[in-house]
Amino acid sequence: MPPKKRTAGATGDAIRAFYTTWAADEGLELDVTDLALLERLAKATDLAARIEAQIDADGPMLTTERGTSKPHPGLPALRGEVELAAKLTVLLDKRIEDAASDQPANRGGVAPFATRGQYNRTGTDDTPAAVRKPARTPRKRRQ
Repeated sequence: MPPKKRTAGATGDAIRAFYTTWAADEGLELDVTDLALLERLAKATDLAARIEAQIDADGPMLTTERGTSKPHPGLPALRGEVELAAKLTVLLDKRIEDAASDQPANRGGVAPFATRGQYNRTGTDDTPAAVRKPARTPRKRRQ
């Protein structure tokens, strides 16, 4: 069966242009950390495309000298780069959306520079912890 023709995928330059244009449209200037994430995303995308092209050229399964089949050694690397690109895409999307919104980002938990409050020494039923019985009591020895 002949290999499938692939349509041109996204390149690192196209992704870089997309995010810088999006940030400029929102009136934002990407800071150093955003640019570092964007650069790593572009590299991961380009590397994944090169690995995928090599896998397409060699086939996903290779035949060893002994005649046995084994998966292409580039498959785990491709999986890692694709996963990294997906994580970085979500992270950059969230950072730009949060910076462009009028409301501060709320990630849950305790607000920055706020205290949780005092922990009590009581259980859920306001019984002091020292009075409660342990969850498991030791067995009594038979005599």
